[in-house]
Amino acid sequence: MNKRAQLLKQLFDLKVAHDRASAVLLRISRAAVNINSGAPLILTRELLQEYRDAAKEAKLCASQAQIIVAEI
Repeated sequence: MNKRAQLLKQLFDLKVAHDRASAVLLRISRAAVNINSGAPLILTRELLQEYRDAAKEAKLCASQAQIIVAEI
């Protein structure tokens, strides 16, 4: 696969990872609003871990895209 195709694939993967992290962050924000209004706690350790994993994936994709750009 040539470098431009690799870069496009990596940028697509970055967008997917970022979208996943954004969706999880939205769920975390909603949990924070519920906590503030006195509703039962729906924020879980697993939800925070899911966000951490999604953010890690996005960071990895960005790093890999950066390496490809440096090689072009």
